[in-house]
Amino acid sequence: MKSKRPGLIRVLKWIAALSVWASLTLSIWKVFSYIDRQEAKHRRRERIKKALITTAVSIGSVAATLVGLKYLLKYLRKLKNGYLFDFFDREKYDIIENGSDDRLDSGIREELKMNIGDEEETGHKPLNSVPLDEEASERDFVDIPRP
Repeated sequence: MKSKRPGLIRVLKWIAALSVWASLTLSIWKVFSYIDRQEAKHRRRERIKKALITTAVSIGSVAATLVGLKYLLKYLRKLKNGYLFDFFDREKYDIIENGSDDRLDSGIREELKMNIGDEEETGHKPLNSVPLDEEASERDFVDIPRP
């Protein structure tokens, strides 16, 4: 039996084929757009990860530089006996090193001997008559009443 309307079936087949083609095209387009969004998220995560790594490396290198400078300054201070810059004029002052108390004592005694004078000339006792107290400390002289 033949249909009385052969053109209608052909149109319906054409519409069905067109709708299948359109739905397939839309599905493929949706799949590719989903893949593109996922790839964009992945690229964004990678950029953030690279930025964090770069920041961490920068902070680490600055910290390492500061620690290196600290140890360099500490080493320089050690070389210069506790001073980073040596502004002290060593020629102008007598520098007394540790363990040289004998020279200090003899230096003080020499200074006292040079200032020896008559009591009548100077009006006071000669300085060499002042006894040196070797057991005295700074605490003994702090509370001395001043005239």
